Amino acid sequence: MSELIIEGAAEHNLKGFDITIPKQKIIAITGVSGSGKSSLALDIIYKEGQRRYLSTLLPGGNRLLPRFEKAKVREITGLSPTLGLKQHPTPFNSRSTIGTLTGIYGLLRVLYAKIGIPHCPSCNFPLPTWTVSEIVNEILNLPKGEKLTFLVPIFPKKKKQWWKRYLKEGFTKIRIDGCVYDMTEERFPDKGQRIEIMVDRIIVKEGIKGRIRDSVELAFRLGNILTIERPDKKTLFFTLAPICPQCGF
Repeated sequence: MSELIIEGAAEHNLKGFDITIPKQKIIAITGVSGSGKSSLALDIIYKEGQRRYLSTLLPGGNRLLPRFEKAKVREITGLSPTLGLKQHPTPFNSRSTIGTLTGIYGLLRVLYAKIGIPHCPSCNFPLPTWTVSEIVNEILNLPKGEKLTFLVPIFPKKKKQWWKRYLKEGFTKIRIDGCVYDMTEERFPDKGQRIEIMVDRIIVKEGIKGRIRDSVELAFRLGNILTIERPDKKTLFFTLAPICPQCGF
């Protein structure tokens, strides 16, 4: 519902009061002292919203929570769960904000960390994190018959023949600045702007889930970033931790 409808409010100074309040707006309740402002806002809307919300919890889960009596009102429709902020002096200093004064700052941090997408502070590339199962399902949702190349960007230190480590682990293909080389031939530059180990080449089709999972797990044993090249389509980037696939930050 887009409105909160209160009929027959009879808390304290309110005598059979009816009102319709629009939702998704900032509403100010004003009036002379004793006109029932607090009765409407706190004793009816807030307490009844709390009472209804707490009544939805499991019987054993709400016994330690505060109890609210049913509001003296004939009917309320469109009432959502409510929050009430106390009006009292709060210690503050020059660094205080609305968030710290109301106590909502810590909750917002948890909320943003949960639903927000961090971005690389160096190149502003989005850094969503995935689980292996989510990556596998994302790949399986690609069009059937699409050819994929699994690549892992690496950032070798200045050490000669660093690539031999990967050759010993069974990897033979490497891509340096977009050019693919065979490491067994040992004829390729030992440095570049972007160096990637080629993990696998896969065609999306039925019965390929096991191989995709194996390749994804192998990629993350090798590095922290998985890049999936798609012919003439947008490259996919996956990470298990917020590490930038563009610059490695």
